Amino acid sequence: MYKGNYNILSFYCDCDDRLALWAAARIMQEGAEEDTVRAGIGFEGLMAQGKAWVICRMHYEIHERPHCGENVMLTTWSRGTNGLFALRDSRIEGSDGRTLITSTTHWVIIDYNTRHACRINTILDNFDKHDMQATSIEKLDKMHPPLFDESNIVFSLTTRRAMIDHTMHVNNSEYLRWITDVINADGIVDYKAIDVDFVAETKCNEKVDIYKIQDGSTIWFQILNSRGVAIRAKITL
Repeated sequence: MYKGNYNILSFYCDCDDRLALWAAARIMQEGAEEDTVRAGIGFEGLMAQGKAWVICRMHYEIHERPHCGENVMLTTWSRGTNGLFALRDSRIEGSDGRTLITSTTHWVIIDYNTRHACRINTILDNFDKHDMQATSIEKLDKMHPPLFDESNIVFSLTTRRAMIDHTMHVNNSEYLRWITDVINADGIVDYKAIDVDFVAETKCNEKVDIYKIQDGSTIWFQILNSRGVAIRAKITL
């Protein structure tokens, strides 16, 4: 289990001076890396074996987005494995102990060269596991969004080097940035939860199309790159 204190700096925030969701994802990702580094299975430890961590599903519950200048505590821990998935929960709390943002995420380990998923049991054999849940969701299942067509495209972009992380694909937080940019443009700045299925990698200099359908209090997204579906996502208002 890893615990770390963070000050919410201005460059982590949206124009309303509250922590942006993409920045919360970066903080939680950093905590996950710190937790695995101590067991020798962080980025460098796995790269020595020709492997890398990749997130494949996420569920975030947003209780309150902290304000610029606020000090928060991140706690993150492993909940063990389920097949090829490594389960991880995280919690961001205010200095007074109030719950701000929680997450449940599923990760896989891939062969860095072939990009195929690897068995993880032996890698995590000596890694501490904790049963407690940070969110209301114990296990993340594959999502089944409505059918999208060309009329549902809300905007397109071409990925750039600044969006790429050390696994040489678009970082998970960038997708959250694109999605929240769409709903912010619609005047939506507060929401209860976001779920994402990461289906395929997106590389540098790829054109992506972002699709959106709103169904009551649920907003569905699909992002396509040059090879097909990259992610499916939904925001719960």
